[in-house]
Amino acid sequence: MKNSFKRVLSWVLVMCMVFSNMLVAFAEGVEEHVHIMNGSTIAEATCAAEGKTLYSCECGYTYEEAISSTGNHSYECTGTVSATCTEAGTATYTCATCGNSYTEPAGDATGHSYSAAVTEATCTEAGATVYTCANCGDS
Repeated sequence: MKNSFKRVLSWVLVMCMVFSNMLVAFAEGVEEHVHIMNGSTIAEATCAAEGKTLYSCECGYTYEEAISSTGNHSYECTGTVSATCTEAGTATYTCATCGNSYTEPAGDATGHSYSAAVTEATCTEAGATVYTCANCGDS
């Protein structure tokens, strides 16, 4: 039994040496592949979201890489409030991509434009002058 075990063990060691020599010879004859990667954008980056680029080699190897969000909004004017006699006007701008918005002044308060309406005095009634704003009706 001892001899057969030794024979099997010897055979296994010889086979390992033969295969290792074959692998070394094979590896020396194989050229290392260099990936030549071609990138294509599969998702554009926006002000709020990352994009993605897919890189691929002709051998089939691929990987994806994130593109940082731009942070550049596409603001459009989405509403205005006209100035009044006492309040400044405003304009609201909203990003068409992500919905972020801001409001800024758009014109100073116009001030009142008063005109006088005079009621003459009579024998029985006192006269009066009423000043009324032509823009808002304040008197």
